[in-house]
Amino acid sequence: MTTHVSAGRYEELRQGAAEVRQPLSQYLRPLVEAGVGRRRRPVLQLSVEQDGYLRQLAGLANTLQHLARKAQLEGFSAVGEEVGRQVAAVSKLLDYFGERV
Repeated sequence: MTTHVSAGRYEELRQGAAEVRQPLSQYLRPLVEAGVGRRRRPVLQLSVEQDGYLRQLAGLANTLQHLARKAQLEGFSAVGEEVGRQVAAVSKLLDYFGERV
């Protein structure tokens, strides 16, 4: 494994290894293993308003998925108007988020 550290930090690590009379790689191994844990996804903090819009968007996506299934079974003409309304609602929400970013 290759890593890059500043010259000052490298010297500190090299001196630490020399003090305990270990090769640098052997000295670094427990330091690296202690610092390597399971990676966690960052948690996004949403406002109440943002959370509400996100829930709306998820609900609209779910509705579109059901309409797609219905369109496969009955044909697009059976769901065309409803798909148009749902797409407009999704577009409105996405415009809202686009203005806020």
